[in-house]
Amino acid sequence: MGSGMQELSDEDVVRVCLVVMVEVMFMGRELSQVVSDTVLRAVDDLVTFDSYSWGSHIWSHTYNSLHNAIAIRNLQKNKNINKSTLNGFAHALKVWILEMFPVCCHHFTRRIDRPIRGTRWDRHIVLNKAACVAIFNSLSDVRSITIFLILVSQQLIV
Repeated sequence: MGSGMQELSDEDVVRVCLVVMVEVMFMGRELSQVVSDTVLRAVDDLVTFDSYSWGSHIWSHTYNSLHNAIAIRNLQKNKNINKSTLNGFAHALKVWILEMFPVCCHHFTRRIDRPIRGTRWDRHIVLNKAACVAIFNSLSDVRSITIFLILVSQQLIV
């Protein structure tokens, strides 16, 4: 007898892949974390899974993670923890930032030949502390500055 995926039916293998896709790729969770009850219930019925509003589900987790990012980061600094995690779909957030803040284009190249929006950006210059300071100094409104600080603190753009 084999072990692991070899003992699963084809439909169950699809379910496992869907759980990993939602939880790890889109939600930004570690493989060792507990799978949410919402995902487990939805994946049990593939028709329900296909019709579920995953964008809203993922956005709410991303938004909550961003909302709490500074407070969590401050708590971690008090405990001398230098690593933090942004849960949710961070890649979509990165693409949005690149499209909304033209100053970032000095460090990234937009490839219009790529049909998928999330794959159009290539980094051609590594963002270092001096580059981050230059970007920060070029921002003028409070919303932009806040978003930029969250991203730097979460190490999303550095």
